[in-house]
Amino acid sequence: MFETTSLGDVAGATECRMHDGFHAYEDIAFIEAIDPVTRQPVPDGEVGELVVTTLVDRMAPLIRYATGDLTTIDRSPCGCGRNHARFKVLGRASDQILIEGRSILPREIMSLVEVHTETRGALFQIVRTDREMATLRLRVGYDVSRLTSPEASLRLRLHDQIFAALGVPLAIELLDEQELLKLGPPHKIPRVTKA
Repeated sequence: MFETTSLGDVAGATECRMHDGFHAYEDIAFIEAIDPVTRQPVPDGEVGELVVTTLVDRMAPLIRYATGDLTTIDRSPCGCGRNHARFKVLGRASDQILIEGRSILPREIMSLVEVHTETRGALFQIVRTDREMATLRLRVGYDVSRLTSPEASLRLRLHDQIFAALGVPLAIELLDEQELLKLGPPHKIPRVTKA
Protein backbone atom coordinates (compact mmCIF):
# COMPACT_ATOMS: atom_id res chain seq x y z
CA MET A 1 0.00 0.00 0.00
CA PHE A 2 1.31 3.45 -0.90
CA GLU A 3 -0.37 6.59 0.37
CA THR A 4 0.83 10.07 1.05
CA THR A 5 -0.96 11.92 3.84
CA SER A 6 -1.41 15.13 1.88
CA LEU A 7 -3.42 13.32 -0.76
CA GLY A 8 -5.75 11.75 1.79
CA ASP A 9 -8.44 9.55 0.29
CA VAL A 10 -8.09 10.84 -3.26
CA ALA A 11 -4.91 9.04 -4.25
CA GLY A 12 -3.25 5.84 -3.24
CA ALA A 13 -1.83 2.72 -4.79
CA THR A 14 -1.53 -0.98 -4.07
CA GLU A 15 0.82 -3.71 -5.17
CA CYS A 16 -0.52 -6.88 -6.81
CA ARG A 17 0.71 -10.48 -6.62
CA MET A 18 3.27 -9.77 -9.39
CA HIS A 19 5.21 -7.40 -7.06
CA ASP A 20 6.24 -5.23 -10.00
CA GLY A 21 5.32 -1.81 -8.64
CA PHE A 22 2.31 -0.06 -7.13
CA HIS A 23 -0.81 0.17 -9.31
CA ALA A 24 -1.96 3.79 -9.45
CA TYR A 25 -5.71 4.41 -9.30
CA GLU A 26 -5.72 6.43 -12.52
CA ASP A 27 -9.48 6.91 -12.51
CA ILE A 28 -9.10 9.20 -9.47
CA ALA A 29 -5.53 10.55 -9.83
CA PHE A 30 -3.03 11.07 -12.64
CA ILE A 31 0.63 10.37 -11.88
CA GLU A 32 3.76 11.74 -13.53
CA ALA A 33 7.50 11.67 -12.90
CA ILE A 34 9.34 14.97 -13.23
CA ASP A 35 12.98 16.00 -13.02
CA PRO A 36 13.50 17.25 -9.43
CA VAL A 37 15.60 20.18 -10.64
CA THR A 38 14.04 21.32 -13.93
CA ARG A 39 10.48 20.26 -12.93
CA GLN A 40 9.97 18.96 -16.49
CA PRO A 41 8.41 15.51 -17.17
CA VAL A 42 10.80 12.60 -17.65
CA PRO A 43 10.02 9.66 -19.96
CA ASP A 44 8.40 6.57 -18.44
CA GLY A 45 11.04 4.26 -17.03
CA GLU A 46 13.39 7.08 -16.03
CA VAL A 47 13.84 8.25 -12.44
CA GLY A 48 11.89 11.35 -11.47
CA GLU A 49 9.93 12.86 -8.60
CA LEU A 50 6.39 11.52 -8.30
CA VAL A 51 3.75 14.22 -8.84
CA VAL A 52 0.02 13.61 -8.57
CA THR A 53 -3.00 15.44 -9.97
CA THR A 54 -6.28 14.54 -8.32
CA LEU A 55 -9.23 14.00 -10.65
CA VAL A 56 -12.13 13.74 -8.20
CA ASP A 57 -11.66 16.42 -5.54
CA ARG A 58 -13.56 19.44 -6.87
CA MET A 59 -13.37 21.47 -3.65
CA ALA A 60 -9.60 21.38 -3.20
CA PRO A 61 -7.96 19.76 -6.21
CA LEU A 62 -4.26 19.09 -6.14
CA ILE A 63 -2.51 19.80 -9.41
CA ARG A 64 0.92 18.28 -9.91
CA TYR A 65 1.35 17.81 -6.17
CA ALA A 66 5.03 16.97 -5.58
CA THR A 67 5.30 14.05 -3.16
CA GLY A 68 9.05 14.27 -2.65
CA ASP A 69 9.40 10.60 -3.63
CA LEU A 70 11.69 9.43 -6.43
CA THR A 71 10.01 6.95 -8.73
CA THR A 72 9.97 5.19 -12.06
CA ILE A 73 6.67 4.77 -13.92
CA ASP A 74 5.71 1.83 -16.14
CA ARG A 75 2.54 2.17 -18.23
CA SER A 76 2.76 -1.26 -19.89
CA PRO A 77 0.12 -3.86 -18.93
CA CYS A 78 0.91 -5.79 -15.77
CA GLY A 79 1.16 -9.59 -15.64
CA CYS A 80 -1.86 -9.58 -13.29
CA GLY A 81 -4.07 -8.19 -16.07
CA ARG A 82 -4.46 -4.62 -14.79
CA ASN A 83 -3.62 -1.85 -17.22
CA HIS A 84 -3.22 1.13 -14.89
CA ALA A 85 0.26 2.63 -14.59
CA ARG A 86 2.62 1.14 -12.02
CA PHE A 87 5.32 2.98 -10.13
CA LYS A 88 8.18 2.02 -7.85
CA VAL A 89 9.27 4.26 -4.98
CA LEU A 90 13.07 4.47 -4.92
CA GLY A 91 13.62 6.97 -2.11
CA ARG A 92 13.23 10.62 -1.22
CA ALA A 93 14.18 13.27 -3.76
CA SER A 94 15.86 15.26 -0.98
CA ASP A 95 18.22 12.31 -0.31
CA GLN A 96 19.39 11.93 -3.91
CA ILE A 97 22.92 13.01 -4.76
CA LEU A 98 24.76 12.92 -8.04
CA ILE A 99 28.34 11.69 -8.14
CA GLU A 100 29.91 12.23 -11.55
CA GLY A 101 26.39 12.30 -13.03
CA ARG A 102 25.28 9.02 -11.38
CA SER A 103 22.29 9.14 -9.05
CA ILE A 104 22.99 7.69 -5.59
CA LEU A 105 20.33 6.94 -2.97
CA PRO A 106 20.86 5.72 0.61
CA ARG A 107 19.13 2.39 -0.07
CA GLU A 108 21.90 1.45 -2.53
CA ILE A 109 24.52 1.91 0.17
CA MET A 110 22.62 0.20 2.98
CA SER A 111 22.79 -3.29 1.47
CA LEU A 112 26.53 -2.86 0.85
CA VAL A 113 27.28 -1.74 4.41
CA GLU A 114 25.18 -4.27 6.33
CA VAL A 115 26.86 -7.39 4.87
CA HIS A 116 30.00 -6.88 6.97
CA THR A 117 29.96 -8.30 10.50
CA GLU A 118 31.35 -5.08 11.98
CA THR A 119 28.79 -2.87 10.21
CA ARG A 120 25.77 -5.17 10.37
CA GLY A 121 23.74 -2.37 11.99
CA ALA A 122 23.92 -0.44 8.67
CA LEU A 123 24.53 2.85 10.44
CA PHE A 124 25.89 5.30 7.90
CA GLN A 125 25.52 8.83 6.60
CA ILE A 126 26.10 10.36 3.22
CA VAL A 127 27.93 13.63 3.88
CA ARG A 128 26.72 16.10 1.29
CA THR A 129 28.21 19.45 0.43
CA ASP A 130 25.99 19.91 -2.62
CA ARG A 131 23.49 17.90 -4.70
CA GLU A 132 26.24 17.18 -7.25
CA MET A 133 29.66 16.14 -5.98
CA ALA A 134 32.84 14.60 -7.35
CA THR A 135 33.31 12.15 -4.45
CA LEU A 136 30.82 10.14 -2.39
CA ARG A 137 31.63 10.91 1.25
CA LEU A 138 30.38 8.38 3.81
CA ARG A 139 30.43 8.12 7.58
CA VAL A 140 30.03 4.48 8.55
CA GLY A 141 29.44 3.26 12.09
CA TYR A 142 30.93 -0.03 13.23
CA ASP A 143 30.43 -2.22 16.28
CA VAL A 144 33.71 -2.07 18.21
CA SER A 145 33.04 -5.47 19.84
CA ARG A 146 32.87 -7.12 16.39
CA LEU A 147 36.04 -5.56 15.00
CA THR A 148 38.37 -8.51 14.26
CA SER A 149 40.93 -6.71 12.11
CA PRO A 150 42.42 -3.21 12.03
CA GLU A 151 40.05 -0.35 11.21
CA ALA A 152 42.02 0.27 8.01
CA SER A 153 41.18 -3.25 6.81
CA LEU A 154 37.44 -2.68 7.34
CA ARG A 155 37.66 0.68 5.56
CA LEU A 156 39.39 -0.98 2.58
CA ARG A 157 36.82 -3.80 2.40
CA LEU A 158 33.94 -1.30 2.48
CA HIS A 159 35.65 0.95 -0.07
CA ASP A 160 36.33 -1.89 -2.51
CA GLN A 161 32.80 -3.30 -2.25
CA ILE A 162 31.02 0.05 -2.60
CA PHE A 163 33.27 1.14 -5.46
CA ALA A 164 32.67 -2.17 -7.29
CA ALA A 165 28.89 -1.75 -6.94
CA LEU A 166 28.52 1.98 -7.61
CA GLY A 167 31.62 2.81 -9.64
CA VAL A 168 32.08 6.28 -8.15
CA PRO A 169 34.98 7.83 -6.24
CA LEU A 170 34.41 7.64 -2.49
CA ALA A 171 35.90 8.51 0.87
CA ILE A 172 34.90 6.62 4.02
CA GLU A 173 35.18 7.85 7.60
CA LEU A 174 34.73 5.07 10.17
CA LEU A 175 33.21 5.87 13.56
CA ASP A 176 32.20 3.81 16.56
CA GLU A 177 28.42 3.25 16.19
CA GLN A 178 27.81 5.07 19.47
CA GLU A 179 29.69 8.14 18.22
CA LEU A 180 27.71 8.13 14.98
CA LEU A 181 24.41 7.85 16.87
CA LYS A 182 25.31 11.02 18.81
CA LEU A 183 25.14 12.96 15.53
CA GLY A 184 21.36 12.63 15.31
CA PRO A 185 18.21 11.98 17.34
CA PRO A 186 18.39 8.98 19.72
CA HIS A 187 18.75 5.67 17.85
CA LYS A 188 18.26 7.22 14.45
CA ILE A 189 20.58 9.21 12.29
CA PRO A 190 19.74 11.13 9.14
CA ARG A 191 20.96 9.12 6.13
CA VAL A 192 22.01 12.30 4.34
CA THR A 193 23.61 15.19 6.18
CA LYS A 194 25.30 18.43 5.23
CA ALA A 195 29.05 18.70 5.73
